[in-house]
Amino acid sequence: LEGEAFFDVVKKVNMPFTVQTSHLDVVVKGTAFDVSAYADDAKIEVSLLRGKVAIKDKKGQLVGELKPNDWIQLDKRTGRYTQIRQLDAVQYSTWKSEELVFENESLESVLKKLERWYGVDIAWKGAESDRHYTYKVKTESLREILELINVITPIHYTIAGKSVAIVSKKQ
Repeated sequence: LEGEAFFDVVKKVNMPFTVQTSHLDVVVKGTAFDVSAYADDAKIEVSLLRGKVAIKDKKGQLVGELKPNDWIQLDKRTGRYTQIRQLDAVQYSTWKSEELVFENESLESVLKKLERWYGVDIAWKGAESDRHYTYKVKTESLREILELINVITPIHYTIAGKSVAIVSKKQ
Protein backbone atom coordinates (compact mmCIF):
# COMPACT_ATOMS: atom_id res chain seq x y z
CA LEU A 1 0.00 0.00 0.00
CA GLU A 2 1.21 3.45 -0.86
CA GLY A 3 -1.29 6.08 0.32
CA GLU A 4 -4.11 5.66 2.79
CA ALA A 5 -6.81 3.01 2.92
CA PHE A 6 -9.48 1.78 5.30
CA PHE A 7 -9.99 -1.97 5.55
CA ASP A 8 -12.97 -3.90 6.92
CA VAL A 9 -11.89 -7.54 6.73
CA VAL A 10 -14.14 -10.52 7.41
CA LYS A 11 -12.54 -13.24 9.50
CA LYS A 12 -11.56 -16.37 7.55
CA VAL A 13 -10.00 -19.20 9.53
CA ASN A 14 -6.49 -20.05 8.29
CA MET A 15 -6.61 -17.25 5.71
CA PRO A 16 -4.87 -14.17 7.13
CA PHE A 17 -5.08 -10.91 5.23
CA THR A 18 -1.88 -8.84 5.02
CA VAL A 19 -1.45 -5.20 4.06
CA GLN A 20 2.10 -4.60 2.93
CA THR A 21 3.70 -1.15 3.08
CA SER A 22 7.23 -0.08 2.30
CA HIS A 23 8.40 -0.48 5.90
CA LEU A 24 5.88 -2.64 7.77
CA ASP A 25 3.15 -5.24 7.26
CA VAL A 26 -0.25 -5.40 8.97
CA VAL A 27 -1.48 -8.97 9.46
CA VAL A 28 -5.22 -9.35 10.03
CA LYS A 29 -7.74 -12.09 10.68
CA GLY A 30 -10.96 -10.04 10.79
CA THR A 31 -11.07 -6.41 11.77
CA ALA A 32 -11.53 -2.77 10.74
CA PHE A 33 -8.49 -0.51 10.59
CA ASP A 34 -6.84 2.39 8.78
CA VAL A 35 -3.33 2.45 7.30
CA SER A 36 -1.62 5.68 6.21
CA ALA A 37 1.57 4.93 4.26
CA TYR A 38 2.30 7.75 1.82
CA ALA A 39 5.70 7.50 0.14
CA ASP A 40 6.46 11.19 0.84
CA ASP A 41 5.53 11.01 4.53
CA ALA A 42 8.20 10.37 7.14
CA LYS A 43 5.83 8.14 9.12
CA ILE A 44 3.49 5.21 8.61
CA GLU A 45 0.43 5.01 10.87
CA VAL A 46 -2.00 2.21 11.65
CA SER A 47 -5.12 2.71 13.79
CA LEU A 48 -7.50 -0.07 14.82
CA LEU A 49 -11.26 0.38 15.16
CA ARG A 50 -12.21 -3.20 16.02
CA GLY A 51 -10.70 -6.66 16.09
CA LYS A 52 -6.97 -7.27 16.40
CA VAL A 53 -3.98 -6.84 14.10
CA ALA A 54 -0.33 -7.80 14.32
CA ILE A 55 2.32 -5.36 13.11
CA LYS A 56 5.44 -6.93 11.63
CA ASP A 57 8.61 -5.39 10.28
CA LYS A 58 9.79 -6.25 6.76
CA LYS A 59 11.87 -9.13 8.18
CA GLY A 60 8.69 -10.74 9.54
CA GLN A 61 9.47 -9.94 13.17
CA LEU A 62 6.49 -9.08 15.38
CA VAL A 63 6.64 -5.42 16.42
CA GLY A 64 3.36 -5.34 18.33
CA GLU A 65 -0.31 -6.17 18.38
CA LEU A 66 -3.10 -3.64 18.31
CA LYS A 67 -6.42 -3.87 20.10
CA PRO A 68 -9.43 -1.62 19.42
CA ASN A 69 -8.56 2.09 19.69
CA ASP A 70 -4.82 1.42 19.55
CA TRP A 71 -2.56 3.32 17.18
CA ILE A 72 1.00 2.71 16.11
CA GLN A 73 3.35 4.95 14.18
CA LEU A 74 6.65 4.09 12.53
CA ASP A 75 9.20 6.83 11.90
CA LYS A 76 10.71 5.64 8.60
CA ARG A 77 13.90 7.67 9.16
CA THR A 78 14.77 6.31 12.59
CA GLY A 79 12.96 2.96 12.50
CA ARG A 80 11.33 3.79 15.85
CA TYR A 81 7.77 2.81 16.69
CA THR A 82 5.38 4.78 18.88
CA GLN A 83 2.33 2.96 20.18
CA ILE A 84 -0.63 4.55 21.91
CA ARG A 85 -3.51 2.69 23.49
CA GLN A 86 -7.05 3.90 24.06
CA LEU A 87 -7.39 6.80 21.68
CA ASP A 88 -10.38 7.64 19.51
CA ALA A 89 -9.34 5.56 16.49
CA VAL A 90 -12.39 6.75 14.54
CA GLN A 91 -10.65 10.09 13.91
CA TYR A 92 -8.09 8.33 11.71
CA SER A 93 -10.72 7.01 9.30
CA THR A 94 -13.18 9.92 9.13
CA TRP A 95 -11.88 10.73 5.63
CA LYS A 96 -13.85 7.78 4.28
CA SER A 97 -17.08 9.51 5.34
CA GLU A 98 -15.87 12.75 3.71
CA GLU A 99 -14.70 14.38 6.90
CA LEU A 100 -11.16 15.45 7.76
CA VAL A 101 -10.31 15.74 11.46
CA PHE A 102 -7.26 17.45 12.95
CA GLU A 103 -6.51 16.64 16.56
CA ASN A 104 -3.61 18.63 18.04
CA GLU A 105 -1.65 18.47 14.76
CA SER A 106 1.32 20.53 13.61
CA LEU A 107 1.02 23.03 10.76
CA GLU A 108 3.18 20.76 8.59
CA SER A 109 0.79 17.85 9.14
CA VAL A 110 -2.28 20.02 8.51
CA LEU A 111 -0.89 21.40 5.23
CA LYS A 112 0.06 17.91 3.99
CA LYS A 113 -3.45 16.62 4.68
CA LEU A 114 -5.04 19.68 3.07
CA GLU A 115 -2.96 19.07 -0.07
CA ARG A 116 -4.36 15.57 -0.34
CA TRP A 117 -7.92 16.53 0.63
CA TYR A 118 -8.23 19.37 -1.90
CA GLY A 119 -5.88 17.96 -4.57
CA VAL A 120 -3.54 20.97 -4.53
CA ASP A 121 0.16 21.65 -4.05
CA ILE A 122 0.86 23.87 -1.06
CA ALA A 123 4.14 25.76 -0.79
CA TRP A 124 4.86 27.07 2.71
CA LYS A 125 7.37 29.83 3.30
CA GLY A 126 7.96 31.21 6.72
CA ALA A 127 8.92 30.52 10.26
CA GLU A 128 8.08 27.16 11.79
CA SER A 129 4.91 27.36 13.82
CA ASP A 130 4.85 25.63 17.19
CA ARG A 131 1.07 25.88 17.25
CA HIS A 132 -1.12 22.81 16.95
CA TYR A 133 -4.51 22.65 15.32
CA THR A 134 -7.73 20.89 16.30
CA TYR A 135 -10.73 21.19 14.00
CA LYS A 136 -12.95 19.35 11.54
CA VAL A 137 -13.35 19.89 7.80
CA LYS A 138 -16.58 18.72 6.19
CA THR A 139 -17.90 21.07 3.51
CA GLU A 140 -15.59 24.07 3.91
CA SER A 141 -13.73 25.33 0.89
CA LEU A 142 -9.95 25.54 0.86
CA ARG A 143 -10.23 29.33 1.12
CA GLU A 144 -12.40 29.00 4.26
CA ILE A 145 -9.87 26.65 5.86
CA LEU A 146 -6.98 28.99 5.03
CA GLU A 147 -8.91 31.82 6.67
CA LEU A 148 -9.29 29.68 9.81
CA ILE A 149 -5.55 28.99 9.82
CA ASN A 150 -4.97 32.74 9.38
CA VAL A 151 -6.83 33.42 12.65
CA ILE A 152 -4.47 31.10 14.55
CA THR A 153 -1.25 31.64 12.58
CA PRO A 154 -1.21 34.92 10.62
CA ILE A 155 -0.54 34.14 6.95
CA HIS A 156 -0.85 35.56 3.44
CA TYR A 157 -1.97 33.08 0.81
CA THR A 158 -2.66 32.97 -2.90
CA ILE A 159 -4.51 30.27 -4.80
CA ALA A 160 -3.69 29.85 -8.48
CA GLY A 161 -5.40 26.79 -9.91
CA LYS A 162 -3.95 23.79 -8.10
CA SER A 163 -1.07 25.76 -6.56
CA VAL A 164 -1.33 27.42 -3.18
CA ALA A 165 1.41 29.69 -1.84
CA ILE A 166 1.36 30.47 1.88
CA VAL A 167 3.70 32.96 3.52
CA SER A 168 3.90 33.54 7.24
CA LYS A 169 3.21 37.15 8.25
CA LYS A 170 5.84 36.69 10.97
CA GLN A 171 9.23 36.18 9.33
